[in-house]
Amino acid sequence: GNMRSIKMAIAAPVMLLTVDVMLSSLIASSGGIWQSAIETTFSNTFPTIFARAMELGSTLSRPFTIALEALSSIPLLGIISAAIVSVVYVAFAAIYLSATFVLAISPAAMVFLAPLLAVTEGVQELTSVKMEVAAGLVGYGPVVPTCCCADQISDEVDPAQKCAVVTGPPDSCPANWTLSKGACAMPEAITYSNQTVRGCVCENVTTCSSNAVYRGHAWCKVAGNPLNPDARCGRRSRSGLWDYCRIDGRPLQFAEGRSATPNDALATFVPNEYSWIPHSKLFTLGTFTDSKRGVVTASKAYKEGGVSGVLSRTNEGRRCYAAREASTLSRCAYDCLTYGAPDARMTDNATSAPACVAFAFNRQQRQCVRLPAYAADAKFTPMQRSISGPGWVNYISKYVGQTARQVRCSAAIHSELGSKGYQITRATGKGFLYVQCTGGSKAQAKVSCDPAVCQGDPWCFVSMDCGGWMNKCMVLPYGASARLQC
Repeated sequence: GNMRSIKMAIAAPVMLLTVDVMLSSLIASSGGIWQSAIETTFSNTFPTIFARAMELGSTLSRPFTIALEALSSIPLLGIISAAIVSVVYVAFAAIYLSATFVLAISPAAMVFLAPLLAVTEGVQELTSVKMEVAAGLVGYGPVVPTCCCADQISDEVDPAQKCAVVTGPPDSCPANWTLSKGACAMPEAITYSNQTVRGCVCENVTTCSSNAVYRGHAWCKVAGNPLNPDARCGRRSRSGLWDYCRIDGRPLQFAEGRSATPNDALATFVPNEYSWIPHSKLFTLGTFTDSKRGVVTASKAYKEGGVSGVLSRTNEGRRCYAAREASTLSRCAYDCLTYGAPDARMTDNATSAPACVAFAFNRQQRQCVRLPAYAADAKFTPMQRSISGPGWVNYISKYVGQTARQVRCSAAIHSELGSKGYQITRATGKGFLYVQCTGGSKAQAKVSCDPAVCQGDPWCFVSMDCGGWMNKCMVLPYGASARLQC
């Protein structure tokens, strides 16, 4: 018995070491046999798991982080746990805790801020990063990061060397630090839905983050129409069919006031294709855009009544909408929906500001231009050529039409359908929704949001195969088989 115990004591570490080497060779090394399979599995499952974990709140997130820390010592699962905080580790050289604040320091700021924080009372450096901390620093979930600059360091020092990304109470900084939203380069985590803007399905949703952007936006090759596999879905190109990726989130809950998460605000928006003709002519009656200065001017009277509208309503002159600071894309969307689109004469959160339905964002300059409906055709250029690169990106609410004639299904219609027991399975972006009964049969029905089709009603059931110039949609009479009763 003693000899057996000795053999096991000697053999066990050798076996574990052998397995560790084998796993490292198969997984971690370049070209490992399991590497691509693990990466694919992780990228397809992690965003959903991570999002749901964030929804659980502080009560359940702590045990989850403990489990991740324990699993990090296992070669196979260490890849997954490392990926959760990889963005943070790449972006920051050190992370500190000060009372209710977490301060993340970039490599460029280490020379000035590391010695300062080392002698600041009550500040400690974190040797490991938990999931909720990492999520806050990349703006994923309910926590919104901001930028704070140290007052003790001379103003002559580059802001990139004296400022830190901070999480804590909203728009607040530790003592002897000053809020400066535009001074930090903010890493941001954005997840995408498998369903695209036109309601198609991505062949591989993970390519939304890796494909070269088109007109500033992520895109993917599409596998087709989820409701009719034989029907074409998407935009044609030489390499096949593609479509813009849809940002994942819960936009309807944000619209109904049941969520205040910036990610859900961002999911309200889709690429702005209102007009791809630049409005950069100075002498114009419509919208004028100055991308270099981050300024838009527009006339509500002209948009509503043309030239005669301008002449008859001279008291309503042009309005100017200037760029305001926003640390991340999600924060720009949140400010748009929360505070509206104040013109240059209003304060940032003026209660009289018109509703914001579109915005343009420049990540490197941290500029956010929030726009009302009559200025939503503004287009800022040049557009970014990579997700984190220089340039502008233009968004518009998916509940608002992108032309004067285009019909969109409003948030109120989405909410009403949900209250009547319908689940939206596909939104085409062209004024049509496909629904089925929540928790019931998988039978589908098609809904139009065009009052002209619905005889004045906000929405109505139409035939599943209608649409197009030669097959116009018409409201279905009560009792028709294509009307879905839930």
